[in-house]
Amino acid sequence: GAAADWGRLVRDLTFVSILLVVFAVDLQHYLILDAVTIPGVVFALAANLLLGARFFALALGGILGAGFFLVQYLISRGRWIGDGDIRLGLLLGVMLGPGRLALALLVAYVVGAAVAMVLLFSGKRQLGSRLPLGTFLTVGGFTALLYGDAIIRWYLGLLGAG
Repeated sequence: GAAADWGRLVRDLTFVSILLVVFAVDLQHYLILDAVTIPGVVFALAANLLLGARFFALALGGILGAGFFLVQYLISRGRWIGDGDIRLGLLLGVMLGPGRLALALLVAYVVGAAVAMVLLFSGKRQLGSRLPLGTFLTVGGFTALLYGDAIIRWYLGLLGAG
């Protein structure tokens, strides 16, 4: 009904606002602030549950999102990614759920790789230069939030599973 539509609008505008803050701060300072991600996780859980999402799906998304980055952080001893990416993964997981989280990660890594290639070939960065992963993750999160269901349906249709 109309109340649920307004609820989704408020939720999504809040999600977009959170993603924009993470995007800008990480792009400028290579930091993902707990002051943004942790309240974002609480809001995402509460808003999604109020709108009828299943707790199990949100918890699974959060575990997968945080776990994906925790593994990379532990393997690299923090050289590949920072610990803020772990909490951003948690946020994206409870914000999007597992299916759209997977899409967000795919978009983030494809966009990040494309930008890295352009920067390398243009001489603006060298191999081993740092890039703000959180910035690309927010692009993936934004894409999955706004277009995720349509992209997933399109992809499953290509596979003959839609």
